[in-house]
Amino acid sequence: MISSTANQHPMPLIITQQAHWNKVAETLKRLPALSLDLEGHGFHHYPERICLFQIGLPDRVFLLDPLMVKDLTALGSMLANPRVEKIFHSCDFDLRSLDRDYGFRVRNIFDTAMAAHFLGSNQLGLANILRTYLGIVLEKKTSLQRQDWSIRPLGSEAVSYATKDVLYLPKLRKMLAERLEKAGRWSWIQEEFRRLEDIKYIPPLPAQELFWNIKGSRQLSPRPRAVLKEICVFREKLARDFNRPPFKVISNETLLMLAHKPAIDLSSLKGLKFVFQNRKNWKLAEAIEKGLHSSSIPLPKTRNTLPPKRTEVEKRRFAILKTWRQSKGRSLDMDPALIWPLSSLEELALHPEAFSAGFKGQAGRNLREWQKHEFSQELKLVLNSGGELCSD
Repeated sequence: MISSTANQHPMPLIITQQAHWNKVAETLKRLPALSLDLEGHGFHHYPERICLFQIGLPDRVFLLDPLMVKDLTALGSMLANPRVEKIFHSCDFDLRSLDRDYGFRVRNIFDTAMAAHFLGSNQLGLANILRTYLGIVLEKKTSLQRQDWSIRPLGSEAVSYATKDVLYLPKLRKMLAERLEKAGRWSWIQEEFRRLEDIKYIPPLPAQELFWNIKGSRQLSPRPRAVLKEICVFREKLARDFNRPPFKVISNETLLMLAHKPAIDLSSLKGLKFVFQNRKNWKLAEAIEKGLHSSSIPLPKTRNTLPPKRTEVEKRRFAILKTWRQSKGRSLDMDPALIWPLSSLEELALHPEAFSAGFKGQAGRNLREWQKHEFSQELKLVLNSGGELCSD
């Protein structure tokens, strides 16, 4: 194993001036690949924003400060350029953040977490993947995982932490790509990478609807749910006014308690410390009172989404399909969920004729072309063994 210590990696170049970034960007845009990561301040501020970009090359790292460098047009152009490969590790959050803060779209992605998943890894944190494939032990303080990345200047430990997130990605990408090619899974992962390009930021619900996101809100009766709605609106306003994450204003558990027991003495609750410190307890009391006197909130009417009751034949067919997926996953040393979507197997168990119809409707939902190409014929044999299937 190789220990990742401070003296084993180059000092990053920290970019805080527009002219400096413009010059660096001219060089970077001509390169065939970049590794990328970003840091936000969501554990400390609200709403969350990107506070640092890490850009890695095989031999050096750049830390771009978007709090100081305001014109990032060149970065957006690089991200959108399909000729430049962007190497991420678990990029979902990054892609949504880039879209949210700048409207940037990213093309030509290589995600090392996804690549490792397709090679049989299930513990997909960067430290685990580096240890497994490169023998590198990533030494990073866990306390820095919740660093406030808006603080300037960045401390030496924070700089080291940010650097290591991208420093080894080019080498890791090369190793994973070689193994995917050898395993015959390169075309599989290419389709998955292309799908990542469509990820976009999903705006939060309006303040009046945020209470539906709280686990337990649907189990409340209509009147307590109305109280929950109003105190959620109160919390959201306070969070934005004080630039503080909602969970640090009032926890969800405390909100549910207030909805259940609106007459409770507010001063007796430890979970309202921030509210009392900022003398907003009377506003909270107003919100509770408003909820008590507003219209109750029933559960929204929804279509009956319960699955139809399966016949014995359909149950047997579904069991056979699940067994096939599990077996295939073991034989390929892959997560069975990657082999075929479970929702598609459920639909095929009920409607095996969907196979011959080209996986129309639910049977084709979330289904990849590589899955159909690799496993359709084998799946047809499985369906034939577990129930009737329309002939060609």
